[in-house]
Amino acid sequence: MKRQLMAAYGMADTPLSAVELDHLAPLSLSGATDQANLWPQPWDQAKKKDVLENRLHPLVCLDHFSLNTAVQAITSEWVAAYSRYVA
Repeated sequence: MKRQLMAAYGMADTPLSAVELDHLAPLSLSGATDQANLWPQPWDQAKKKDVLENRLHPLVCLDHFSLNTAVQAITSEWVAAYSRYVA
């Protein structure tokens, strides 16, 4: 599945070890493990996105905003969400 998704994202020549097969909507925010929610992401970006995921999850649990708001923030433009909620 990783090779197939990498090809679909134009990364067929990228070594498998250079990317993580990441969840667009993370499992901690009700994301699913299926092809529609997975994408190849370079490790450095994936680790940064993990920080955002770990920040959003407790904010949802503490009712600072809705699950839908958190999912929309991370799936629409996670870099901007990182700047808003982490940096």
